[in-house]
Amino acid sequence: MDRDDLADLLAPLGPVEIKRMFGGHGIFYDGRMFALESGGDLFIKADGDFAQELAALGCAPLGYTARNRQVTLPYWTLPEAALDDPEAREVLFRRAQGVARAGAVKKARGKKAASKAPAGPAPDFDALGIGVPASQRQTRRKP
Repeated sequence: MDRDDLADLLAPLGPVEIKRMFGGHGIFYDGRMFALESGGDLFIKADGDFAQELAALGCAPLGYTARNRQVTLPYWTLPEAALDDPEAREVLFRRAQGVARAGAVKKARGKKAASKAPAGPAPDFDALGIGVPASQRQTRRKP
């Protein structure tokens, strides 16, 4: 599947960005990747209940083997029926956009919380010689 084929399939969604990546294409909306094409197959981002619904429809997650372990990504194949039904496909793509948006919000909240959390105990400024005149600082000598 080439860029033009993808653009035709995704036209009902409005402006999407299609970037070449992983030997296929990443599909972005509002700066967030919500789908990808690899080897001619389309995958949509899903988690939680949405992933369970896709599994029940016979969809499979995208995965690969690395260093003798199986890695599964949060991208799932489209149901066969959606490949021939533009309305069903649009609904699934929009749900995938919601998953991508929610994931970005979670990441932003996690970064904000992490930046507010103290990185450890407060430094001992006296031991570091901060706030002490240079003439009064003790220097450590290597043994």
